[in-house]
Amino acid sequence: MKPIVQLLNVDFLTNKKSIRTWSMIAYLSFLGVLMISSGHITDNKSYRIQILERQVFILKTELIDLQAQLLEVSKPPPRIKIAQGVYLEQPITAPIEIKIEHIEL
Repeated sequence: MKPIVQLLNVDFLTNKKSIRTWSMIAYLSFLGVLMISSGHITDNKSYRIQILERQVFILKTELIDLQAQLLEVSKPPPRIKIAQGVYLEQPITAPIEIKIEHIEL
C-alpha cells in the first residue's frame, strides 16, 4: 500500500535521487516528440507522392490523347487512298528515259 501512496503523492519526483527520474522523463518526452514529428513528415511525403502520381497519370493521359491526334493528322486523306488504288500505282516496268535536246526559239 505504501508504494501506491508514494506514486500518487509523486514522491519519486521530489526525492533527492529524482535527477535520474527527471532525465528519463525528459528523454522519453524527447523521443515522443521525435516520433510525432517523424510521423508528420512521413504523412507529408506520402501526400506529396499521391499528388505527383495523380499528375503523372494526367500527363500520361494527355500523351495518349496527343499521340492519337498525331496519328489521325498523319493519316492520308481518303481521296489519296482512292487515287493510289486507281492512278498512283507503282509501275511494273521502269520508265523510258526521254532525252530532249536544247532547242533555241
